[in-house]
Amino acid sequence: MDFSKFDLNLFKVFIKVMETGSYVQASEALDVSPPAISLAMSRLQKALQQELFTRSNGKIQPTSAALALYENVRSELLTFEAVLSSFD
Repeated sequence: MDFSKFDLNLFKVFIKVMETGSYVQASEALDVSPPAISLAMSRLQKALQQELFTRSNGKIQPTSAALALYENVRSELLTFEAVLSSFD
């Protein structure tokens, strides 16, 4: 994977999906359409070559890969947010 071409915004979407447990709720929180969330998650899964969510009874369930990614990416994203907030 070429990191210079990787869209880091996909992690922001991923974190919101993990926290809300729903593409629809993530879309509302991020003020984008549900199809945009679905597309972002498809792009992330393709880039990582990992399935991140499965559907069960109309709900999404994170895979073990998603849980591991969340644990690693969430803290890094919070660090980025803190750095950016320090410029306010």
